[in-house]
Amino acid sequence: MKNPSQKKSANRFAVAMFLLVLTVVLLLALVCFRGFWAKLQRSQHYQAVFLTNGQVYFGKLQSWSRHEVLLTDVHYIQVDDTKTEAEKKTAATDPSTLSLIKLGSEVYGPTNRVYINKEHILFTEDLKDASQVVKIIQENIGK
Repeated sequence: MKNPSQKKSANRFAVAMFLLVLTVVLLLALVCFRGFWAKLQRSQHYQAVFLTNGQVYFGKLQSWSRHEVLLTDVHYIQVDDTKTEAEKKTAATDPSTLSLIKLGSEVYGPTNRVYINKEHILFTEDLKDASQVVKIIQENIGK
């Protein structure tokens, strides 16, 4: 049989272990929630996703997995094909040759979601609400 001092020592140890485990669990929960909250906040704004093939997509990054990202409310820039080659080369400086196209209006009828392999992403940028791209997207919502 244990004497009373051994029982107190065992109880203190059990309480200390419980508090340690509880602290670790709470810290892990806080870290996970912080990451979730950051992703949730990020999905409220538009991002530009620059790919290795030169394509740029604009949309809302909804989730990141190990190998891919999900982009929703997707738009991309299209150069006016009726322009001459010389005019196309000035597209970067002449916005009249560019159109912002919402994914889903193509003849093959894709959904407005793109899963992008992370290996093909050069970088992403958050867009300001005052950017021209975001303004155009918001003007075209519901069209």
